[in-house]
Amino acid sequence: MSNGKKKTPSIDAKLVAFSDRVEETLTKERKERAAERKEFDAKLEKERKEFDAKLEKERKEHRRDVAVEMGRLQDMWGKLAEFVIESGILDTLNRHADLSIDEVLP
Repeated sequence: MSNGKKKTPSIDAKLVAFSDRVEETLTKERKERAAERKEFDAKLEKERKEFDAKLEKERKEHRRDVAVEMGRLQDMWGKLAEFVIESGILDTLNRHADLSIDEVLP
């Protein structure tokens, strides 16, 4: 009973084919977005690690700078104490102020 005409797909078959193509396209796009997200997350993590390393380096440099300045300050206090002792100011303070410094330790 073939009369030479092609059988046209039914509307249901057309809808199923269309639905399959849409699902295939969506699946492909989801995979692409997931790959992009993974790449973005990796880049973000790398930048976070670089930032943390830079911040830690700056903290170490700051602590070193503070230690140097504290050393300078201690040195200045030591020089002031030596000057006070060597110059005889303690004797003057003992005579004219209500201070009584009996002993000075090095």
